[in-house]
Amino acid sequence: MGSTSSKHEVPLGVVLSNRRRLYVVQHLLEESPEPPIDVGDLAEAVAAVEHKKHPEVVSSAEKHRIYVSLLQGHLDRLDQEDIIRYDPERNVVYPGPNLRVAYSFAVLLPGSGVN
Repeated sequence: MGSTSSKHEVPLGVVLSNRRRLYVVQHLLEESPEPPIDVGDLAEAVAAVEHKKHPEVVSSAEKHRIYVSLLQGHLDRLDQEDIIRYDPERNVVYPGPNLRVAYSFAVLLPGSGVN
């Protein structure tokens, strides 16, 4: 109301209410190598957390389900909120200007599992 921002102003709690989005944020700040991060590698990392496995033993089906889910909405949503920068042409993700804010919020979000 009264905002002229071109970005969607959605509370972080809503954006981060999805576990996969939380895992993406957590991975980018805690685990990932230097950016950019390949979406396939990101999907493997998220699958490992979801299935409580080491990334090396995540099945291709588990990774594929997460990969598709990330592409169909999670990455775009995180990009809209400047949490990440998603480059669909190169199929890579970069940290966005709001990544640390989102991570800090996630740490405080009850039940998030982010330490």
